[in-house]
Formats: sequence, C-alpha cells, structure tokens
Amino acid sequence: EFKGKNADVRKIGAALGVRNVLEGSIRRDNDKLRVTVQLIDAVTGYHVWAGTYDRDWADVIAIQDSISRAITEALEVVLTPEEERGLKRKHVANLEAYDAYLAGASAFRAAGTLGDFDKAGALFRKALDLDPGMARAYAGLCEVELSRYQRTGATDQVSAAEALCRKALKLEPERAEIEMALGRLYLASGRHEQAEAVFSGLTANRPLDSEARIGLAEALKNQGRHEDAERSYRRAVEIDPGYWRAHNALGSFLLFTGRIDESIAEYRKSASLVPGNASVINNLGAALLMDGQLEDATRTFETSLDVEPTRSAYVNLGTLYYYQKRYPEAVEQYESAEALASSDHVVVSALADALWLVPGRRPEAVELYKRAAGLAGGNLKVNPTDAAAWAMLAYYHGRAGEQGDAQVALTRAEMLGEKDMNAQMYIALARADQGDKAAASAAAARALQLGYPRKLLLADPQLGPLTPTKS
Repeated sequence: EFKGKNADVRKIGAALGVRNVLEGSIRRDNDKLRVTVQLIDAVTGYHVWAGTYDRDWADVIAIQDSISRAITEALEVVLTPEEERGLKRKHVANLEAYDAYLAGASAFRAAGTLGDFDKAGALFRKALDLDPGMARAYAGLCEVELSRYQRTGATDQVSAAEALCRKALKLEPERAEIEMALGRLYLASGRHEQAEAVFSGLTANRPLDSEARIGLAEALKNQGRHEDAERSYRRAVEIDPGYWRAHNALGSFLLFTGRIDESIAEYRKSASLVPGNASVINNLGAALLMDGQLEDATRTFETSLDVEPTRSAYVNLGTLYYYQKRYPEAVEQYESAEALASSDHVVVSALADALWLVPGRRPEAVELYKRAAGLAGGNLKVNPTDAAAWAMLAYYHGRAGEQGDAQVALTRAEMLGEKDMNAQMYIALARADQGDKAAASAAAARALQLGYPRKLLLADPQLGPLTPTKS
C-alpha cells in the first residue's frame, strides 16, 4: 500500500499496528545480489539495526537466514526451540527452480483474470521442469486450476487440481502452501467442514497469514456462520490492509449478505490497490448494478472489458441490458461471454434468458436451458452443497419442460438455501414458472430479507409483478 509513496515510517507503523518496520532494497545484476536492510522503530523513527549484503544469487537463502538472525538479536527476542527451528529455512535443491516458483507465486497473488492465471501456471510448470520434486509448485498449479474453475465452470479443472494436490501431498504433506491448496480444494468441492479444519490449523500456526484467514472465512460463510465469517474476513484486512484480495473477499461477502454500500467501499479500496485488475473492476460494477447505479455500472463494466475481456464483465453488462429490457443487446453480450466460457452454466442460462424474450427465438432458449442443466449437474457433482446451483438447476429444468427433474432440484434448493439470497431468487423464478405465485412471492420476500435488491426484483420480467414496491 505504501510502495513508492515515501511515507513517514511512523505513519506506516501506526497504519499497520506494529512497533518496528523493516525496509530496504534488493538489486540483482545477473548472479550478483545486493540487499540493503534497515530496521526502524516506528514510534521514535530511529534505526534499530541496518545491514548490507553483497553476495551471489546462490546465497539468497543464507542472506534471508542472516537477516532473520540479526533482527532477532537487535530486538533482543528470546526464541523458543520451535521458533528457532522455524527461523531456519529449508535447503533449496535447485535455485533456478525456486526463482521460477517465487515468480509464479507472485504472479498468482496478483492475478485477477484467466490470462493472469495462465502466466502464473507457466511459471509453476517451469519450476517443475527444473525440479520435478518441488511440491510447492504442484500446489501452485493446483490453485491455478481451482481459480480457473471458478471462472469457467469446467469440471475437468477440479479433477486436474485434485491430481496436482495429491502429488504435492505425497512429496511434502506438512508444508503450509500445500495445506492452503488442499483447503481451497475442499472449498471448491463443498467439503466445508474439512476446509474449516485445514484453515483453522493454518491460522493457528500462521496467525498473520491473510490468505489463511480468507480461506477460513469462506468455509464459515459456506456453512451459514456469517458472523464468524465476517470476523475472519475483517481480520484478513487488518493483517494485510494493503492486500487487494483481502478487501475484494470482504467486498464479495458483504455483497453476498446484501450490504451493498459496504461492499462498494471495499471493492473501491481493492481497485485502488490494483488499478489495472479487470476482475476487481468488474466486481465493483456488479455491486453498482445491485445498487441500481446503472450508468456508473455500465461505465465500470466497459472499463473492465477494456482492460481484459472476461466472461464475468460480459455477463454483467448483458444483465444490465436485460433488466433494461434491451434483450437483443443482452444477447450480444451473453454470446461474447459464452465464447469465453462455454462450460459455465450461468453464462449459458443467461443467454437462454435473453433469447426467451426475443420473438421467435424461444426454441433456441429451450435447448440452451437443457445444456445449462447438464453443466449445472456436473458442477453439483463437484460441490453438492451449492444451494444456488440447485435452485438454478430447478429453474433450467422447468424452462426446458422437465418438471419432474425441476421438482427434485427445487426440493434440494429449498433445503440448503435458507440463508442464500441468490438461491431464494432462483427458487422464486422456478416457482413462478410453475404458476405457484404464492410460493414465488414468498421466496422473493425471503431474498429481499437476505439483502437482494428490490430494484432488481422489480426489474425482473417474471418476479417484478410479484414483488412489493416497498417494504
């Protein structure tokens, strides 16, 4: 957050809530490395310790050990035997492979789009080419595949992630990076209690790891424990206030729970930290859309698409047009999204929704609903606890005329989706298609209670007439 701002170290210490700040520079010229470090008391502004290291790049691990040791001595910290062991870094078998791994980890941390994840994956694969036994690189690739799945809905990416995670666990089961990948695999596959156990262990061992806090928050949210989840999200922001993912994750949680104004503020903070991140810009647009700020949302989606065309931004812009009853324009945006993510049932069904309302194109829509149902069924095999996906599946089957299958999915959605506003919205749509206005109205009212915007329900062609204009 403070990079390049020349901020006073006392301000930095106060913002981060720390007594001492370590700052310095690293310069690398081929195989030569110069590291300049200084430890500063953030209250007084005085130097506690400083050091300069001119070494070969091959000595980089030794330099880190030396700095760690010097800091503990300067601060007169007494280490327990366990802390003493933790201070010593493990031997790196292949420094060039380690270099590629670190570059991949950095790229993954900054990634927001499919293209970014591809770059991170290429670096992890380079590390494995140089050192096939590097467990952390397999864990990194596992996380890349899971992130791709979140954006494409392609279930084969979950299978690939699981295989990569197994390889990492076989090589080095107790490394934190591998546990992190395993926890995220559990999240993607709906094993939320197991994910909670993994991330709880990580936060106990690494209390200042914001990623572990975010993972724990996701596991708690998915179990309906929203107060506990929010505490964990906010702790991640406290730990790492300059990390865009922490603000982005909190923003998504606030949006999920219907606190749209707060979510907009968090997305704006995240966007200020990574101005060129298409994913964060798109998320901000989605929150503005949910808030009914249609002009601002349109500009934001267009900005996101200018940075990088993504299926999310195309879908969101299409949805904006859909709610404005500009159905042919919505079709164009959804078709662009479908070209990028043909395995995403949400994209396919969005295109079907728009075509359903274009004269003469309803038969095409029916075929797309059938396809969306098949894709959603595949996703539910990966994560059978996804209430919103069950509700969408019920809606797809209903539109395709498959009423028996629709009822099975609807029963499951109603059992799982009591606290999920998106699930309730799709339950309302499915009930409206069945002609059960009372049940549709009740589900719409429940979605409103959970925070779904009244403006969007009123704009929906099916639910608008069933939604009260005010509470």
